[in-house]
Amino acid sequence: FEMSLWNYGPDVMDALIELIISLAASSGKYVDLCLTMLTRHFEMPPRYLEKLKLPYGLTKKDQVLSRVHSALKDISE
Repeated sequence: FEMSLWNYGPDVMDALIELIISLAASSGKYVDLCLTMLTRHFEMPPRYLEKLKLPYGLTKKDQVLSRVHSALKDISE
């Protein structure tokens, strides 16, 4: 599915991350898909580049990247 963490607030981001982690843990058949979904969030959508100059932009970047990193770590353990 196509959902971007960059488009949502913390509650939705947390729910989406939990779903991805659960899918990855449920069976080996979804691990590749889940890793692909997570790694595509490392690249910021172009429309956010200008927002990086604002405090909100840096906060959003930290919110997204910290969740992605944590999820990747959880899946790898």
